[in-house]
Amino acid sequence: MDGTATIGVAGHVDHGKTTLVRSLTGIDTDRMKQEKERGLSIEFGVAPFVLPSGLQLSLIDVPGHTDFMKNTIRGLNAVDAAILVVAADDGIMPQTREHLQILEFFGVEKGFVVLSKADLVDADTLDLAALEVDDLTPGSFLEGCPIIPFYGGTGAGREEIVNAVEQLAEGACREKDRISPFRLFIDQVRTFQGIGTVVSGTVLSGTVRQSDTVEIIPAGLTARVRSIETHHSATTSATAGSRVGISLQGVSLQKISRGMVLAEPGTIATERFLNAEISVSPLSKHELHTGQRIKVFLHSACTGALAVMIEGRKLGPGETGLVQLRLNGPVGAVPGDCLVITPLNDPHVIGGGRVLETTPSKFRKAHTARVLPYLKALQEEDLSGIVRALLSAYPGKSVCAQELSRSTRFASHRFKETLHAEQRAGRLVCVGDGRYLSAQDVLEAKKAIRDFVEKTLRDDAARDHVSAAAIKSSFKHRVESCAIDVILRDLVAEGSLVSVNGGYSIRSIHQQRSSLRSLLMQQTQRIVEDSGPVPLTLSAVRDRMEPKQEKKDVQKILEHLVAGGDLVRLDNDRYLSRKGALLIKALVKKHITTHGKMTLADCNEVLGYGRTVGTSILEYLDKIGYTKRIGNERVMKP
Repeated sequence: MDGTATIGVAGHVDHGKTTLVRSLTGIDTDRMKQEKERGLSIEFGVAPFVLPSGLQLSLIDVPGHTDFMKNTIRGLNAVDAAILVVAADDGIMPQTREHLQILEFFGVEKGFVVLSKADLVDADTLDLAALEVDDLTPGSFLEGCPIIPFYGGTGAGREEIVNAVEQLAEGACREKDRISPFRLFIDQVRTFQGIGTVVSGTVLSGTVRQSDTVEIIPAGLTARVRSIETHHSATTSATAGSRVGISLQGVSLQKISRGMVLAEPGTIATERFLNAEISVSPLSKHELHTGQRIKVFLHSACTGALAVMIEGRKLGPGETGLVQLRLNGPVGAVPGDCLVITPLNDPHVIGGGRVLETTPSKFRKAHTARVLPYLKALQEEDLSGIVRALLSAYPGKSVCAQELSRSTRFASHRFKETLHAEQRAGRLVCVGDGRYLSAQDVLEAKKAIRDFVEKTLRDDAARDHVSAAAIKSSFKHRVESCAIDVILRDLVAEGSLVSVNGGYSIRSIHQQRSSLRSLLMQQTQRIVEDSGPVPLTLSAVRDRMEPKQEKKDVQKILEHLVAGGDLVRLDNDRYLSRKGALLIKALVKKHITTHGKMTLADCNEVLGYGRTVGTSILEYLDKIGYTKRIGNERVMKP
């Protein structure tokens, strides 16, 4: 722990939690009038606590009465360690067990027990209370922890408690996530004159700085951080683990509420469906089954939800399984978030667990084969399994460490190591920019692309290659574009394809077709040239070819010769050779030079054909700027 941590103070109602906090910090966390009148905590309270070593912590004093369970859960949602308070004169009570279970569900790993009201019992009763604690804690994070008597009347035991907290401070608490983007669940909202809207909470990840712009989720608003306070002192920034108050500029009190999230803009996708690992408490009197309406407490957010079993139909007390929680509204959850569930109208805990995945999709039994392996891998924190499950579920889709980290919240460097290991094992292929495809997907894509190129060429005898754009267009729903570039490069390197004119071909087809195509093109060009100044239609060219060719193949050859400048295509789809065009120019020029003009009626005498062909010839000469039309006459263009 590094001084930016919170410690929850939990336990049954009237077991002396608030008295303990007041003794340690000098702060009374019962501040509401109702709390004073009733002599019990209703809201959780926060008390800064400065240890002798100088470390600054926050103690979270939560209500012990079952009627205020929602505030207890909200108070304990982000604590790093816990002090479980047990009154020596009362022993283990229902809320003692339930609070311990909530702390377990929230992933707390360290803490100790305080036997309060030790001054109200004799030594034997105190020993019995300690034995009760020993019976309670096996299998929990408090197993074998210190059990410290506290005498509220005299304050005896305080020093031992402070020392125990110092020991927690020597590294016993959970590691903070300072790498991920900033995120904070709001658990208090207030307004102050001259300051404006102030929200409080514990920074869950990242860092927030004065003047930062933050997104308010799920409200869809943004605000500017005007100022930050921690432990009643102004600061310019706060990191993960810090208990902070943040003054927001640009948002009114009416538009923000407890349970909303402050986050770095654009870093959280709010979804209504959470795929989660859920354990039903051994203390629960309820089962959890498909179709059950429940309340979900996730950090300070509380919302109704419908439970849908991903495996089986129900979970009994002490059982763990995969469940989709279909929330009534979106929350700012991310994978790894811990949660607690209760019945809709019963304050007792059914169970808890952690979010494995946030998703926009409802789970259907038909999706089990695709969804279950991925969730199992997440559940087991098996990074190789996560990668394999995703690639199997979405063939042709590549993965990268950064995207995997964002969707799972496991560290990016761990995924980089996993991807490299899978590549070395031959199970993945890098397709550039740190992206990887399944080796099996690459193998199948190579075969499919080669087969596609071969079929395309065999279906079109006049074609000498298939463009990369055509290949990508045909495979865009099967393989990502970036991967196709790498696959094509590999196919060329392997000799399965050859690069031709910016496209791709099969070597044997290319060699055979190049020779045949060259002969056909030479024959076609010679046929058109032999026609001299008389343009030929496609049918006329085809009729003169030996052997006969398919019409579409002749069309492609003619188009290729036109594109290469060897032939001229007229507007009426007739073709001239370059020699024929030069001869026509010479004949027209001679006639205009002699007669000063040329008309359509002159074509028969000058060129040997009538108006139908003559029109296209004269329009061609006009188009290329050789002649100029004036009325129905043509003259040489200056």
